Amino acid sequence: MLCKGKVLICNMQCSAVQYAVSRLSSAERFDTFLTLSTGRKEKDIDGRKRSTGLLYVVQFYVVQREPVQVQCRGLKFCTLHCTTQHCTTTAITAYSATGKSYMMGGSPWFYTNLPGYGKSWAWRGDSLWYDRWQQVLDILPEFAEIVTWNDFGESHYIGPIVESGIPQDPDTDARPYVDGMDHTAWLETLEWQIVAYKHAFDPIAYPAPSVKEDKIIYWYRLWPASAGLTSATGNNCPSPTNKFPYHECAPIGEVMEDGIFAIALLTAPGSVSIAIGGGAVQTLEGLQAGINFLSRPFGGEVGVVSVSSSSGVKGSGKEILAQPVGRETNFNAWVGCAGAYGS
Repeated sequence: MLCKGKVLICNMQCSAVQYAVSRLSSAERFDTFLTLSTGRKEKDIDGRKRSTGLLYVVQFYVVQREPVQVQCRGLKFCTLHCTTQHCTTTAITAYSATGKSYMMGGSPWFYTNLPGYGKSWAWRGDSLWYDRWQQVLDILPEFAEIVTWNDFGESHYIGPIVESGIPQDPDTDARPYVDGMDHTAWLETLEWQIVAYKHAFDPIAYPAPSVKEDKIIYWYRLWPASAGLTSATGNNCPSPTNKFPYHECAPIGEVMEDGIFAIALLTAPGSVSIAIGGGAVQTLEGLQAGINFLSRPFGGEVGVVSVSSSSGVKGSGKEILAQPVGRETNFNAWVGCAGAYGS
């Protein structure tokens, strides 16, 4: 039986997660599980649970047309992505009060363009990787789920890109928006987030998190949301591609911000600066020792993104362009890390 305070990661294709485990201390590690599709009724799964001794956390959900688009019920896990609003926890709080097993999902991003699977849309990402972990710490669910390790087709992978795992049939080819868009730097924030979650459950076994070395984890799209051509919609809404829409459409520029987003892990109070090309440097002062979220818009600015801290950490990421290379745009994020990457 799993214990409370576990962090699990959704593993779509049975691939190993030893890559991440080797980079995290025992206090920061997560377990892995598989998402399974099943038509079984809850009573059938209850019987299997008793016969195997495994804990089944079954997904039941009701779709609604609110900024929180998935409302939970039953013994299940539920992951919320956002429409034009920041994610709220209304449904999660209500479900948590039932006392049933609950697995709260946290996802960094969502963009998919797989017409063969009947889906092509973007949901709000932006500050989601920071916001959802803060909500996990506020609610303290029995389990926390990272969504996902390797779902490349929906752009919320945090594991290394494995070419064979990317959908690549003619009408389900995710390579144009996955290739070159590394997300593994998001793993670097877990040294704080997982320990903070486990500390809340068992402060003796898991001391409060502390930062060992300064790092800046930063992410952004490579051109404005309005640039280029796309068949994708803002939100999962009616379109020739989307088979099961349940939102109203919104311009993708209203769903996603044209911005650079960052988490700064600092050993002492300080500041972080972000620059784009040869433009003005924006410095965010008054950051605390520990975890900090910061962002800045990129508007019409183009060029290489550079980040630095008052402690001397420096890094640079991919260039922001005015238009995509080629006609088709890409709403996936590029993620980088300045500092002791992998330590």
